[in-house]
Amino acid sequence: MEGDSGTKNKVCEPIVNHNDDTKHIEKKTKMDVSDSTKAKSAVWDWFMKFKDTEGRDKAKCKHCSKIYAADPRKNGTSALRVHMLTLCRFRLKNNNQQMLSLSEKKEDGVVVGSLKASKFDEEQCRVALAKMVVVDELSFKFVENEGFRSFSNQLEPRFKVPSRTTISKYCINLFTSERKKLKKQLRSERICLTTDTWTSIQKYGYMCLTGHWIDKEWRLQKRILNFVRIIDHTGEGLGNEILNCITEWGIKKIFTITMDNASVNDVVARYLTRKTKEWKSTILEHEFLQVRCSAHILNLIVKEGLSEYNESIEKIRLAIKYVKGSSQRLEKFKKCVANAEISCKSLLCLDVETRWNSTYLMLETAIKFEKAFNELEDESSYRNYFNNDDKINGPPKSEDWNNASLFLKLLKLFYTVTLDVSGTKYPTSHLFFQNISMMEHAINSMCDSQDPAMSMVAQRMKIKFNKYWGSLEKSNVLLYVAFVLDPQCKLKRLTKCFKAVYDMARARTMIELTECTLYRLYSHYDKSINNTSTQSNLSQASSSGTAMNQADVEFSFVAYQKKMFMDDSEEDEATICASEIALYLKEDTLKLQTNFDILNWWRLNSYRFPILSQVARDVLAIPVSTVASESAFSTGGRILDPFRSSLAPKTVEALICARDWLCCKSNLNEIEEMLIDVDKYEELDKGSQTANAPPSATAPVISNRELHSE
Repeated sequence: MEGDSGTKNKVCEPIVNHNDDTKHIEKKTKMDVSDSTKAKSAVWDWFMKFKDTEGRDKAKCKHCSKIYAADPRKNGTSALRVHMLTLCRFRLKNNNQQMLSLSEKKEDGVVVGSLKASKFDEEQCRVALAKMVVVDELSFKFVENEGFRSFSNQLEPRFKVPSRTTISKYCINLFTSERKKLKKQLRSERICLTTDTWTSIQKYGYMCLTGHWIDKEWRLQKRILNFVRIIDHTGEGLGNEILNCITEWGIKKIFTITMDNASVNDVVARYLTRKTKEWKSTILEHEFLQVRCSAHILNLIVKEGLSEYNESIEKIRLAIKYVKGSSQRLEKFKKCVANAEISCKSLLCLDVETRWNSTYLMLETAIKFEKAFNELEDESSYRNYFNNDDKINGPPKSEDWNNASLFLKLLKLFYTVTLDVSGTKYPTSHLFFQNISMMEHAINSMCDSQDPAMSMVAQRMKIKFNKYWGSLEKSNVLLYVAFVLDPQCKLKRLTKCFKAVYDMARARTMIELTECTLYRLYSHYDKSINNTSTQSNLSQASSSGTAMNQADVEFSFVAYQKKMFMDDSEEDEATICASEIALYLKEDTLKLQTNFDILNWWRLNSYRFPILSQVARDVLAIPVSTVASESAFSTGGRILDPFRSSLAPKTVEALICARDWLCCKSNLNEIEEMLIDVDKYEELDKGSQTANAPPSATAPVISNRELHSE
């Protein structure tokens, strides 16, 4: 027996060596001990001694609960050592020994499993833990929770869970390494920016700067570049902060910047234009740098119309609050629904008063239960509920329900348009004009409505609409260019839309301006590509020692593409047409398709339009709303909660940016911080939720921050 005799002789105790390349146990010699002290083997760190019901000595594995005989006179520790090294599923392994593990990943929505060889690496485990903290928005203290440490020990006893201080450093290092990778990726891209500001629970002002671009594979990309604290809220202060951010990233190619309609942002746009228009990579001296947030303008227009019906809407809102105030009231309301023979299974939902789109969803559902609310008036408690507000004259009447029904017709159009232009996973610039023209046409039609109330609402909306989109000075012409670059639309449909909305003189002016801007862009890209090609050819000739004649220097990349990819008939046609633009516009427009992939069309046709496709690649990347930046504030609100309000601004930026980058790389779903999906609202109508579900506020499209003053 080893380690159990009570003699004074030297005893060999087995010690586990984690760094040894073999599976043997290193022995160390222990000096003489007293008769009353027994030498302790290393296996007793792995086993726990106890006596069974019959009083016999037993040893129980602390990890897998396997029991062995452990009488010190009859049993040695050899069996225990073998279990610890080879039999226990939590056994100590050679750190260099690899194991087979099952790896799962999704391919086209299907989970595919594969075996791979892996080995324990404590450093990689810590990096993975840091990623979990960042992606799942966990606090640093999470790693010190007893439950997590116990769970981690069961998974891998060799992994020592780091402290909160250590894991915070790993998170910062993760942010730094991912930033370097992204910085390298952005070197050759032309970036469209969106920006917005937010006030945290710390009462600090933060600015989010988001970059958008279409990569060489014609995929729309979006990344949060910075989430920085701002001190100076003036136009030049914000502009200088943005300039510092893009300079740190090494970005020299910016195309547009999308901001909301606060007057301070006009100063920001002028400041950035002045500072960047002399850059070599600047296009048309940033004449079209500023893009106004369409979702913000839509919000202002609708709020202007809602002001006419505030009392009717407030009555319906209070009626819903009463029903959802207690379970007893809800049961009474259900009886009223049954008595009124209403088969609708939708659930009542409350709105957020500052978000018109949630008001639309509230009214859309409430109108279906008009008869039930009318029956509820028999309850005195329901009638008395409205007496607490001096501005409200009793429960909603038929006139109030008529007003709500009338207004919903117009709100539905605005709601659909807002969802359309607020996307971040697909291009929105080419959708802007068709949605705005459709909306303007609807407002004009309602201005001539026979209903005085509807006409009045439309007139008020028309004034606000013209303030932001009624003049050429307020519109960014690049958004009309994007419409032309949609092969389903082109110049033909643009002309038709202009003439349907505007008078002939104004329509002609806007058409000419759009066409002129497209040609100016094409000319700039053509010169830029030809200059690059010329410099490349000159450099190659110089290195090879051969001379180039003037014809070689003036070699046209466009002509080469046409020669290589066009047949004889197309060459003749190209000779007649002045440029790729003429070729593109001359072709027939495609039939309108519901799920048309415009990026894929340009990817497949880029060989035919090498210069124009570069124009399309940058123009189609323009976001027409600041939703991408505003969505970061939802993440910021979760990270900077009341329990984590002491985080430093630099740490906040690292956590928010790193999460965005990791989620984009792994294609994680970020819908919860973007727009609420339309399917969720359709589920309400389908009755997928039970009537006993707890009340919940409906998530809106527009950010919940206070809108800037006009």
